[in-house]
Amino acid sequence: MPTWDELFKDENNRWKEPHERLVDVIRSLKSKTKLKRVLDLGCGAGRHLVYLAGEGYEAYGMDLSINGLMFSREWLAKQGQPARLAIADMTCLPFANASFDMVISMFVIHHNPLAGLQKSIHEIHRMLVPGGYTLLTLNSTRGYRHNQGQQLEPGTVIPDIGKDRGIPHHYSDLKEIAREFDRFIVRDIHLDEVTSEEGYLSSHWVILAEKPKEDQE
Repeated sequence: MPTWDELFKDENNRWKEPHERLVDVIRSLKSKTKLKRVLDLGCGAGRHLVYLAGEGYEAYGMDLSINGLMFSREWLAKQGQPARLAIADMTCLPFANASFDMVISMFVIHHNPLAGLQKSIHEIHRMLVPGGYTLLTLNSTRGYRHNQGQQLEPGTVIPDIGKDRGIPHHYSDLKEIAREFDRFIVRDIHLDEVTSEEGYLSSHWVILAEKPKEDQE
C-alpha cells in the first residue's frame, strides 16, 4: 500500500496546474467579496498555494505528507513567496475559529471513512469567517472504483486498483451532501467527470459553499 509520502516522490503525482474550477471561482469572487486569507486543506505539492500566492492572497497550506510540504516549500521559495505550512491531520486542524476567508480542498477529504469526512467538514466550517467560502471536491458514487476493493462501511472502500490503492475512499451522493452541508449555503454543485481510454469513469462532485454570515461558530 503506497503512502502519500511515497506517492509525492513520483513527479507524475505532483500536479502543476491549479484546478480550473478554483481559477474560475477566484476570478468570480474577486469582484464580489474581499478574500485575504485562504487555506489549502491537503495542499500536496503546492500547486494551489503557488497559484493563490501569485494572485496576491495570503495562502496557508496543511498536509499530512512531509514530502508534500517539502515540495510546496521549495516551489514557493522559487516563486519568492512565503511558506505558511503546517503538518496536520485533516480531521483536527491547528487553526483558530474564523481564521480564513476561504478554505479549499481538492481531491482530499474523501480519503476518509464517513466519520472522518464529517469531522473535516466540521473543521472547515469552524475555521471559516462568517460569510467565508469553501471550494472542495468529493468522490461521486458514479465513479468506477465505488465498489472496487474492501468495503469498510456503506460508501467507503479501500480500492485495490489505481495509484492510490490501499487508501480509504468515501463516495457521496446528493442526499448525503445535502445532509453533511446543512450548515452551509451551497452556491454551486456539479459533477466533474472524465472517461479514460480504457473506459473507466472518474467522477467527482465540485462544491462551492458559503458559511452563513450570521453563523458564529
